[in-house]
Amino acid sequence: MEKSNELLNIQADENAIVDIAGAIAKIIVQSKPFVLYLNGEMGAGKTTLTRYILKSLGLPNIIPVTSPTFSYINEYEISHATYAHMDLYRADGNFDITDLGLSEEREFAGFFVEWPEKLNSNSFLQPTHILHIDYANNHNSRQYTLFQS
Repeated sequence: MEKSNELLNIQADENAIVDIAGAIAKIIVQSKPFVLYLNGEMGAGKTTLTRYILKSLGLPNIIPVTSPTFSYINEYEISHATYAHMDLYRADGNFDITDLGLSEEREFAGFFVEWPEKLNSNSFLQPTHILHIDYANNHNSRQYTLFQS
């Protein structure tokens, strides 16, 4: 994946996650639908950031956002729009998301894809945005770098 068009580059601790998620949400929703690839080591905070982005888009706090590691996908309804959160960690390197019932014809406002390198290279889920989450300052904070693809 070629990186181009850096849109955001922030280093922050966990106390700033709500603000960071809000800033990212404002950028990615401009693409309809958006496809956000989330890259980072295990435990870097991909699911946590997805949770706060969904909350900033209007998902009620009462609805939990958990990792779909075992189910591969969770769907969330926000103001009559559907968002898909995928975690492909357990998938093989040629995962075909059509097995999950997703297709180009189904209406989604956005996709969050953790471990996108596990997708079949012919997948229709080509990224509109790529986010890298890296540890910084001995794991006390994170570096968030968002690119437009």
